[in-house]
Amino acid sequence: MIVSRPSEVEELLSYHQSLLILPRAEITRELEKLDVQPKSPKLAIQKAMALALLGRKADLALAQTHLQGVINTDDTVPLNLRAFAQMLSSNVASSQRLAEQLDKTERQLAESQRNAEHFHRMLDQLKAIESTLPARRSNSPLIRQDGTR
Repeated sequence: MIVSRPSEVEELLSYHQSLLILPRAEITRELEKLDVQPKSPKLAIQKAMALALLGRKADLALAQTHLQGVINTDDTVPLNLRAFAQMLSSNVASSQRLAEQLDKTERQLAESQRNAEHFHRMLDQLKAIESTLPARRSNSPLIRQDGTR
């Protein structure tokens, strides 16, 4: 029986599956292990996968840099590996857009919370002022109970 060796892309897909089950701290350790290995296009893609899973803006940017390095290499990198890197690059770009949108939404939320707190303080101040005003008489001489003057 002949058993074929998995392609580099299949190995990378398997590697990604193994990364998905790791806690964040383990992914960071995995990156440290990858940093001491000899550089290669496959290693650059592995680093990009790990960085993308961390999801921070700086990590996403670095992942994109690794992927662009593979995509823009000479013809010595197999086409299927470059195509795989291009697909990952598109996914990382989407993650970057989502991270940017999340940052914008968080800033808007913080501003809204500041505004709400400001208005709440103003309302409390108005209530305090109102409590110091003399009470209104219900039988005001200006307006009778029947609504006429």
